[in-house]
Amino acid sequence: MSKTKIYLHGEGIPEVKIIEIDESTTIKEIIIEHVKSCAGGTTVDEFEIFIEDAQESCNKEHDCNSAGIHKSQKLHIHRCKHIDVAFVYNGAEKHLRTTPGTTGTKLLAEIAGQFNISPGDANDLKIKLPDGKIMDHDSHIGTFVHHHHHKCGIKLILEEDVKIQG
Repeated sequence: MSKTKIYLHGEGIPEVKIIEIDESTTIKEIIIEHVKSCAGGTTVDEFEIFIEDAQESCNKEHDCNSAGIHKSQKLHIHRCKHIDVAFVYNGAEKHLRTTPGTTGTKLLAEIAGQFNISPGDANDLKIKLPDGKIMDHDSHIGTFVHHHHHKCGIKLILEEDVKIQG
C-alpha cells in the first residue's frame, strides 16, 4: 500500500510535522503516535483531529480514507474541541467559537461581518497574537491555544496592515 504525506499542526507543535500514512491508518492511530511524542500526562481520549477549516473533528474509529483525508492534507490535533476567540478592533470586542484547525483566513472571514468590515477590507487586516506577534493567515488558531483546565480561548487584536509604498 502506498504512503501519503500529511501535515500535522497542533497544540504544542511549534513546527508543522510531516507524517506518512496509508489509507487504512485510523485517526486513533495518528493520535496514538502523537501521544507517544508528548511529555506524558496526556491520553489518546483527550485529543481530537480536525481537517483544516472543518467545524467537526474526525471520527477516531474511521480510517483516513473514510475520514476524507488525502494527500497533502493539513490536519490539526488538539485537546480542545472548540476555541473561544475574542477579537478587539477599534476599541470594540466581538466573539466567535471555532475549532482548532481554523486558519487565520477563515477567522477573518467569519469575524469581518460582526465588525461590519467588507470581505475585501478584511483581507487587509492582520491578526495580532497575545505575545505581539502576527498570525499568518494560513496558520491554525489552535497552534496558539493551550488546553488549560478545560479553558480553550484566546484574545486577538485586529489591525490595519499598513503597506508602505515607495
